[in-house]
Amino acid sequence: MDVLSVQIESALPAEALHIAPALARDGIAVTTVRRPAKSCVLRHRAPGPALAALITRLKPFRLGLHHVPDLDGADAVICLGDDVGPPFTHYNLQARTDDAHFGAAMQECLTSLGFRLPPPKIVRFIAEPRIRYGGASSYTRAVLSSAIGNACGQFPSQIKEWDDDDNDLYVDIPSRPVTGSLRERIPIDVRTDDPAAFAVIQPLLAARGFPRVAFQSLAPSAKSRLTLHPGPLSSLGADADVAALAGALDQALGEFGIDRGRYPLDIAEPSSDEEGSGVQIDMPVGAIRSGVLRGWSRMHPEAYEVTVYDDDRTFGLAMMKKLRQAGFAARRRPLRKISEGFVLRCEDEVPGCVLDRVAELIDSELVTLGAHDFGVHNASGSGDERKLELELPVRAFRSGRLLQELSSPGRFAAKIIGDSTALVQPVVDRLATFGFGKLRGTIEPRPCSDCELRFGGAPEVLLARVASAVADVHPDIVLTRVKAWPMHDHDLWIRLPSGLGLRKATTAGNARPPLQTPPPPRATKRRPLVRLTRTHLIIADVELPRLAGGHPRVIAPDRFAGFCVDQGVADTLWFVAAAWRGRFPAALDGPTAASKTHSILFVASMLRCGVHRLNFSAHTDPSEIKGLHVPDTSGANKFRIQMGPAPLAMLEGALLLLDEINLAPAETVELCNPLLEMPPTLHLPQLEGRVIDPAHPDFRVLATWNNASYAGRQELSPALLDRFKIRSCGNPTEADFRALCECLVHGSQPEVVVNGARYVGGAGKPALPELKQLVPELDRFLTALARFHSAISSMAEKGELRTRGRAAFTRRALVDTLREIRTQLLARGARSPNLGAAAHAAWQALILNYLARLDPQGEREKAETLLGTCGIGPTAWELPDAP
Repeated sequence: MDVLSVQIESALPAEALHIAPALARDGIAVTTVRRPAKSCVLRHRAPGPALAALITRLKPFRLGLHHVPDLDGADAVICLGDDVGPPFTHYNLQARTDDAHFGAAMQECLTSLGFRLPPPKIVRFIAEPRIRYGGASSYTRAVLSSAIGNACGQFPSQIKEWDDDDNDLYVDIPSRPVTGSLRERIPIDVRTDDPAAFAVIQPLLAARGFPRVAFQSLAPSAKSRLTLHPGPLSSLGADADVAALAGALDQALGEFGIDRGRYPLDIAEPSSDEEGSGVQIDMPVGAIRSGVLRGWSRMHPEAYEVTVYDDDRTFGLAMMKKLRQAGFAARRRPLRKISEGFVLRCEDEVPGCVLDRVAELIDSELVTLGAHDFGVHNASGSGDERKLELELPVRAFRSGRLLQELSSPGRFAAKIIGDSTALVQPVVDRLATFGFGKLRGTIEPRPCSDCELRFGGAPEVLLARVASAVADVHPDIVLTRVKAWPMHDHDLWIRLPSGLGLRKATTAGNARPPLQTPPPPRATKRRPLVRLTRTHLIIADVELPRLAGGHPRVIAPDRFAGFCVDQGVADTLWFVAAAWRGRFPAALDGPTAASKTHSILFVASMLRCGVHRLNFSAHTDPSEIKGLHVPDTSGANKFRIQMGPAPLAMLEGALLLLDEINLAPAETVELCNPLLEMPPTLHLPQLEGRVIDPAHPDFRVLATWNNASYAGRQELSPALLDRFKIRSCGNPTEADFRALCECLVHGSQPEVVVNGARYVGGAGKPALPELKQLVPELDRFLTALARFHSAISSMAEKGELRTRGRAAFTRRALVDTLREIRTQLLARGARSPNLGAAAHAAWQALILNYLARLDPQGEREKAETLLGTCGIGPTAWELPDAP
């Protein structure tokens, strides 16, 4: 058999690359010619199996194939070169390796290829050969890969880490081929102040596949924490290994009886210096068990230091004592100057539960003091998220000086805005007598129908004085107060409507003014879709009186924190409100994710109406609707009447919610027909033939059902359907899911259009504000998560994903995913955005809420592929651009 002959032509030294040795090992006759080549080309005399085997040996080079039947001198000629890209000296090459002698040899090798680099950095651990690059050409990377593969016996992975205009090239080169798993190879240093802790953690780590564990002594300080420095594990995306380390630590801390809620594990953000040093674990177990270290969980009061600034020593000492009893580290200082009254200063990162606890203590003292009307103003703190400050001007309040200072116009800057000097100047002259710190008028000639008094921290006394002064100058103006800025803002803006000065001047110049065409109505100011006053609930153009309350079955408004009113929900809320106003029985028909029941309960809660909810099933019988006789425990052989939800709602004036009504047998559903009449009645043969007629005027009936395509649903009779006002609800869109994420994290509601009128979204209190500080690139992550949820819920709706029966992914899965991410990050004591920790928490939450429900052999693979497409897969975190 003839030996295949190959000639290699390149300006590069052949001994520095892997090709010649690899071909020689395969028995190929190799000759090298040192001369430049313009491109990477393989010229061959004849195709065949030998040529195919040759091509596989040439990777990672990409060569063009040229068939040259009359090729002279060899069976194949390999040309390696690139006359298009920049020279190798163009790149900033940095190398790391784990052996000094090997590093010197690699520097010499790479220099011979034409690269320019400093001596390689010697590190303790190289996880794998790797090239990280920005704009390096494929030829440059192939040459580097070939040289590294030739030196250490393994080709490196290539990771594009920077933009195309970046000329950095970072290479990691182990001195020997990488064998064994990452867990078996990575060194772990356990730093602790208690040798017993090392004795416990070492076997736990070994059991999880981490044999290279070493002990180091730790001298704890006040800032010491239980910390896991994952080193290269984070950059390698080894989330499972990080989780295994965290699990071993959690078990070890449990054996020492350490409360993980008070002393959570902090997974440190990786740095470039740590990547070559292995894993480091800090365990100040001795300091924790002796009480030297206070708990540092952001959810516990003991992690916070509260400074009480007061002008009454007795009151300040009492407040300090209460704070300490609640677990806070508290101290007292004298208050030198009144700023905004009673103030709580802190950073935005402080969790709501901690702030609520402090506010609760302050409120109780203000009630006792008689100063509750002043309230507690929140303001920015000193920059340290673990320090809170209280300003309590108690003595100033008791003497009346507090109200006097807070109401002093000299603290505020007033601006009067109008379309003419004749309109603005009289108000400026009138307010000049108040003594404002700053006072100016601004002429804006554009038309404006607003008539507002915009303020931040101005008290009621000052606002009333200003409104009265403006009314003295312009009697036909009534200023609408708008709280536009936070309490620490000292601006007052008075906006006057257009044309008022001109109309007054015209009237003054004519003893008998001519008849004028009435001015056009003012443009309606855009308002939120849902508005709540003390006496009414207003949804779009439907105004409903709120009940007095007191019903034991009223749903607390707190349950609807994070309720997003997207376009579909807005239409549903208007429909429910309109039916409620007309006392019509109404029903919502639609898929499981359409927020049907939640929308109904939201309206009932806002109206302070009690709710009797009946969840129908295939086994629902008439007694569950109307009631029955039950044994009376007060005496033998006695029975008493137990009314069902229908008669109770009719008598109490509550809402009767018939949920999933088409799950029940037809004969049971038909019993509800009298409840749907106008007016409703109910005959109770089980309860001595009693008839309820008339019903309480506040009684309402609302129902929900899924369409008949859902398993177990019955076809409802035309007679029953005719009694309902029915809205068909659609599936939420990706935009709706994205809006829900925005509402949960930022508190913002989307803009909606109902019956042709546009309503502003506005902003409220977010349910999960901590995610803003803990998840890097949060908006892009929310876009990816909403995209994934929309796609997988659509697949489930179409029957493309199955578990045991039909799968459904509703808004609940999306909300629970974000809640679980927050819970995990807070439990770890996260204080700033950390990509590794956030990705790990997100993946765990996705498994819990989505993947665990699916068959691991088939359906789960579909979902993981979908996650990768959206940029949040198990091996990728490539987020899309936020909208």
